[in-house]
Amino acid sequence: MVPWWKRLAYSLLSVMAAVIVTCTFSDFWESKANSNAHVSANGLLLFVCYALIFSIPGWLLALPIVFVVANFRGWRFWMYWVIGSAIGPVVILGFALYSFLKSPKSAGFSPPIELVYLAAAVSSLTTLIYLLLTKRAQRQRPQRTTEPAKELTR
Repeated sequence: MVPWWKRLAYSLLSVMAAVIVTCTFSDFWESKANSNAHVSANGLLLFVCYALIFSIPGWLLALPIVFVVANFRGWRFWMYWVIGSAIGPVVILGFALYSFLKSPKSAGFSPPIELVYLAAAVSSLTTLIYLLLTKRAQRQRPQRTTEPAKELTR
């Protein structure tokens, strides 16, 4: 069992790592697709900061799962990866639905599909990094096995 505080640290670390990797890849991909685009360190840093700020609601939504679930063996690994991967797009689409329901006469917030893709990439990578870190910590820390009580024989 990995302690709750270590799982919390792993989840925060995985969010930051996934945002940095995804934003860097996205920025690089955009510069390759658009010859006019210029990749700058300041622009990339700003993009990473914005993505981190917008990742906080998804991370807060995932915290109860981080605190409660400690066993990621077998099929559970893949089940939690699917659940974690869905958190980002659900948050983005939830904001869009809330905005629409708040003012149905206006168009509301209609997220560009690229934003949903970015949220899916960040949440998928975050969940994968978190699960791999937690699984590695479980392997390093062998679980205690209880030995059956030995019967006294005379």
